[in-house]
Amino acid sequence: MAEWVIAQQWLICLIVVGLLLSEYKFSRYLGGKLTYLLWLALPISLIIYNLPQHLVVPSSLTISHYVITMNEQVILLSSLISWSEVWIIGVVLTLFFSVYSKEHRLIIHSLRPIDSQSLPGDIPSELTVFTSKRVSSPVLTGIFNCKMILPADYQQLYSTQQLRLIIEHELCHYARRDNLCNFVAVAFLSCCWFNPIAWLGYKGFRRSQEMACDSQVLASHGNEQRIAYAKALLFCAEHHRYKLSIHSNYAQKNTMFERINLLKDYKLVNRRAQLIAVVTTSLVLSGVAVAAALPEPPASMIKVEQAQPTVRIEPRYPVQAARDGIEGSVVLKFDITQSGDVKNIIVVKSVPENVFDKEARRALKKWKYKSLSSGSGSRGHYVQLDFLLSKTSANFKSLLGDIERLKVVQ
Repeated sequence: MAEWVIAQQWLICLIVVGLLLSEYKFSRYLGGKLTYLLWLALPISLIIYNLPQHLVVPSSLTISHYVITMNEQVILLSSLISWSEVWIIGVVLTLFFSVYSKEHRLIIHSLRPIDSQSLPGDIPSELTVFTSKRVSSPVLTGIFNCKMILPADYQQLYSTQQLRLIIEHELCHYARRDNLCNFVAVAFLSCCWFNPIAWLGYKGFRRSQEMACDSQVLASHGNEQRIAYAKALLFCAEHHRYKLSIHSNYAQKNTMFERINLLKDYKLVNRRAQLIAVVTTSLVLSGVAVAAALPEPPASMIKVEQAQPTVRIEPRYPVQAARDGIEGSVVLKFDITQSGDVKNIIVVKSVPENVFDKEARRALKKWKYKSLSSGSGSRGHYVQLDFLLSKTSANFKSLLGDIERLKVVQ
C-alpha cells in the first residue's frame, strides 16, 4: 500500500499545483462554486489513472532469474523497521490529531441546547443547535449526526442580519455534507502526510469550500448584506482557534483575505472563464486517461545486455517464512529510467502469495541498471526471485511458463 501511495505522488502534485494556481489566479473570475467543484479533478484523475489494465506477457520474453538464500544476517535485518511501518505510523498519527483534539472534547462537554425556532433562518428539525462558551465563531460539527454550535454570547456579537447570514452559511455546509467531504479529504491527506504539496492542497480545498458557501449565501443579497457578512467574517477570524479539523468553521485567518476579496469582486465572475476552466480540466483528465492506457513496448525490444543490473541489493528473507520453513518465488515487472533507476514495480505472480512480495519489491526498488541510450528509458522488464532456505534446495521453475531467462545463482 505504501509503495502504491508513493507511486501516485507525481500525479497528485501535478493536479494539486494546477488547482492551487487556478484558485490563486482565476478564482475571482470562476466564482466560489466552480473553484470548489474543480477539486473533483483530483480523485477522478487518480481513479482514471489506476483503472486496471489487462496484463499481456510477450511470447518472447527475457526474464532475469536470481536465487536468494536465507542466512542469520538476513533474518536480523528483517527485524528492522520498514518504510511501510513508518508510513502507517504517520497515517495513524495524522488521522488522530486531525479528528481528535482536547479542545473539541471540552467544547462538546460545554454544550447548551437552544431552541432553533428562536434563530433566524429555516433550520431543519433534524439539525440540533447548541451554544458554548468555548467557541467564538460558529462551528458545524459531526459527520452524520451534525450539530451547529454558536458562541454563548452570539446575540451580543452579531446583529440579526449577520446572524441570519452566518446560519445560512452553516446550513450550506450541512446541505452539501461538507463535513463528510472534509473527513475523506483528511483521510486522503493522512495517506500523503509526507508530501508538503498535499498539505497545501488540503488547505486550498478547505479555502475553496468556504468561498463556495459564501458565494451561495450571498448570491441573492445586495451590497449591504455583503458588508455585514464581511464584518462578521473579520470578527470571527480574529478569534478562530481550529487548525486542522474535519469540522466546518465559519471563519479562519488563513482564508479570510481570499474570501473578502471574492465578496468584493463577485461582479468579475465570467462565464467564458468558467467554460475555459471546465474545458481545460476535461483535457487534463483526458490526458491522464491516455497516459494510463498507453501500451508498453515489450522488454524483448531492449537489448539483453542493457538490462543487466550494475547494483543489486540482496532481498531479506522474511523472518516468519524462515521460521516456518517456507520457500517460494516472485516474478516482478518493472521499468528502467534513462539513468538506470527502477520504477513502476508490479508483482506479476508469486508462490506462495503475499509471503515474499514485500521484500522482493523493496530490494528491486534499490537496484541500479546500466544507463540507457533511449531518451525515455525502457518499459516492461521482468525478473524472478527465488527464495530458498539453502543453496542445496531445488530451484524453482519459471512462473511464467516456457520463457527465456537469465539465471544467476548466489
